[in-house]
Amino acid sequence: MLVWKQICAGALALAVSLPSVGWAQEKVGAEVSVETRLKTLETQLGEVKTQRKSLSDELEALKAELASLKSQVTLDSPLKDKIEALDARIAALEPDEEEEPEDDEAMEGDDDGIIGDAVRGETTGRKFPFELEFSGFIRVFHTTILEGDGNQGLEYLGRNDGFGIDTARLTVEGTAKDVLVRLQFDGATLLFDETSAPEGDVRTAARDAFIEYRPLPEARLRVGRYRPPVAGEQYISSAAQLFVERSVAVRGVQNVEGRNVPGLGAPRQYGAMLLGSTVFGSEEEFKEGFDQFGVAWYASMTNGNSADEPLNDNSDYLLAARAEAFYGTSERDKVRFGLGAFTNTVTRDPNELPDVIDEEQTGFSADLVVDWYNVQLQGQFMTVSRSFPDVPSEPEASALGYHLALGYRIEMIGVTPVYRYAYYDWTDSVEADDPVTQAQLDADELTYHTIGLNWHVPGEPLLFQVNYTITVEDDQQAIDNDRLQFLGQVAF
Repeated sequence: MLVWKQICAGALALAVSLPSVGWAQEKVGAEVSVETRLKTLETQLGEVKTQRKSLSDELEALKAELASLKSQVTLDSPLKDKIEALDARIAALEPDEEEEPEDDEAMEGDDDGIIGDAVRGETTGRKFPFELEFSGFIRVFHTTILEGDGNQGLEYLGRNDGFGIDTARLTVEGTAKDVLVRLQFDGATLLFDETSAPEGDVRTAARDAFIEYRPLPEARLRVGRYRPPVAGEQYISSAAQLFVERSVAVRGVQNVEGRNVPGLGAPRQYGAMLLGSTVFGSEEEFKEGFDQFGVAWYASMTNGNSADEPLNDNSDYLLAARAEAFYGTSERDKVRFGLGAFTNTVTRDPNELPDVIDEEQTGFSADLVVDWYNVQLQGQFMTVSRSFPDVPSEPEASALGYHLALGYRIEMIGVTPVYRYAYYDWTDSVEADDPVTQAQLDADELTYHTIGLNWHVPGEPLLFQVNYTITVEDDQQAIDNDRLQFLGQVAF
C-alpha cells in the first residue's frame, strides 16, 4: 500500500511539472542576470560601509579637536558661542538613535507594558517621552566683617565670620513636544529666626517649579513657582553674577551685616505669566550662534508674597510687565536693555485679624547688560513707592536704588577685575510729622563700593571670586562694617 502511494505521488508531481519545464528554462537567463546584479549591489554596499566608517572616524576626530578647543577657553569667552554652534552642527551629522518601540508594543519582559509606560511617561493613555537635562551649581563662601569700636548697639557685627554655602542648586528640565517642565531645588536655603539674629536653619527648598507651554517662540505660557519680572538683575543667574552678591538695592542689608534694610527685589512666587521673544532675522542662525537683534516681553500675575508661604496674603495680585531689546545669540547676549513696572498690595501680619495693614506698592525699573569685546557692563535703576491706605497718618514713602558695574575679561588667563558702585535709600522720599524721625529717615542712605577679582579656571567649570566692599553710611548713622568675601563655585 505504501509503495502504491509513493508511485501515485511521483506521477502527480511529474504531471504538474511537465507544463512548466519550458517556463523554467526561459527564466534561467533572468535569474543569472539578477544574481549578477545582486553581487554588484553587495560590492557597492561594502564600499558604502567603508566610506561610512571613514566619515565616522573623521567626525570623531572633529569632535575631539572641538573638545580640545573648548577646554582652552573660559566659560564666559565670546568664542564659546561659536564653539557651541559648531558642536551643534556636528551633532546634527551624527546618525539618529534607534527609534522607540511603537506605542502598542510592551517593553521586553513586561507583558502588560506597565514598565514601558512608566519609563516613557504615560499618564492618561498617551505616551510623551521627555528629554531630561540636569544642571546646577554649588557656591561656597567665606565672609569677614571688619567691625570697629564705633558700632554701639550692633555688637553682633563680626561675631559670625566664617564659611557657608550660598547656593547648592540642582535643576531638572524636561521637554516633550511643546511642553517644558522645570524643577529646581536648593540645598542651602537660609531661614533666619529674626531680622538681626544669627540663629536660623539651613534647609532644602524648592526654587523654580513650573510648567511652560511653548506653541510659538513669540507666545508662551508659564504657570507655577517662578520669579516675577520685577528687577532685571534678578534675571541674571547667581552662577553668572560678576560679584559674590547682588547689589544692595536688590538684596537689601541682611542680618549680621549691618542695620537691617529690606531690598527691592521680588522673591519667587506662585502665579502665571505670558512671555515671548522674537528675532529680526534668521531664527536658525540665531540658534546656531550668529548675532541677531530681537525683543522679548513678559506679563505676569502672581500672589504678591513669597512662595515659601502656602497661600496668598490677600485677595490681590502682583501685576508685573517687562519689555527687553537685545543683540546677541540664543546662548549669549552682547547687549540687553530692559524696562519694567509692577504694582502690588502687601498685607502686613495677615493673621492678626482684624488689625491688618495693607501696603500698596508701585515700582519701575530700567537695566542694561553689555558683554562685548571682553568688556562687561551692568547697570540698573529702580524705584518703588509705598502708601498705607489703612493708616492715613502714615506718610507715603519711596525707595530708590541704582548701581553700575564694570569688568574686563583677560581671556588668556581667565581673570576679570570688577568694580561696582551701588546706591540705596529705602526712604528716599518721605515726610514725617516728627522732626527727629524725619532726620533719621533722611540719613539712612547707603553707598557701597565693591572691588573684586574673578578667575574662571581655563578648561574647568570652576570660578573663584574675591570681593572687598566699602560700606558708606550717612555720618549720623555711620558704622564699621566693610566686608571681605571669598567664593568658590562649580557649575555642571
